[in-house]
Amino acid sequence: MTTKHGLLLCLLSVPAIAGNIAPANRYAYDANAGWIDFSPTPATGVTVGNYFLKGYAYAANYGWINLGIGPANKLAYTSTGTDQGVNVIPATGALAGYAYAANTGWIHFGWAGNNDPNRARINLITGVFSGFAYSANTGWISLSTLKSTSLAITDSDTDGIDDAWEIANFNNLTAAGIGTDFDKDGQTDAAENAAGTLPKNAASWLRITSNSVNSGRTVSTITFTSTPTRLYQLQCSLTLNNDWVTAPTNLAGPAEFPGGAGATTTVTSTHPTGALRFFRVSARNY
Repeated sequence: MTTKHGLLLCLLSVPAIAGNIAPANRYAYDANAGWIDFSPTPATGVTVGNYFLKGYAYAANYGWINLGIGPANKLAYTSTGTDQGVNVIPATGALAGYAYAANTGWIHFGWAGNNDPNRARINLITGVFSGFAYSANTGWISLSTLKSTSLAITDSDTDGIDDAWEIANFNNLTAAGIGTDFDKDGQTDAAENAAGTLPKNAASWLRITSNSVNSGRTVSTITFTSTPTRLYQLQCSLTLNNDWVTAPTNLAGPAEFPGGAGATTTVTSTHPTGALRFFRVSARNY
């Protein structure tokens, strides 16, 4: 019997876009100082990356607040000597480390446990900040009014891969590059970076693990590997001839949706019956 339902696995590698604080969501708040501008100028504003923040915020009562100029090892501030700044824990979005202002001293972002609801953090799916930073001289600084438009990358070797990701996974900037596939799983290292998978584990790559269609051939059920720190989009094609369109799902209609808490995500897609249909999944940061 000829099936009317097809399956195609495809990973779309979508690089992160250099980003900053959203203009409409640029202020944090401190009861003692009022509003703190995290994007005072394009050249000095705070930039949010996958692994760390850098740049300056400004408050009329505090002056300039330095959140870091980029860690010396390109991955994370060590909070020693001059290597100071605010880190992002990539698995959870929790913030750690210190900012500094000459008029206030150190501002602590990692003062609470990782699971504390008041811990300063950024939602790696939406870019929305939450929680509080703390300084003995400033008191509590609420971050809940801040939002980043994207996650920025630093790519000093111009290979399309975030330097910090290369350091985190390979301890250098030379092992991964344009077109490399360290673990030989068929996915380039750049694609693994985009998908949030492990480039040195051949079992870790974005793929559709199972699919089925109902008896009326109007509803497809698709399961794919996923991570909570990526957004996904299901797409379908009738001919595989550049006719890919966004497929509606039970999670978010035609829009992108975050991966579930587990190692896989399952979605259903409703479609007309009869035609041969292929599916693929794409992944990206917000």
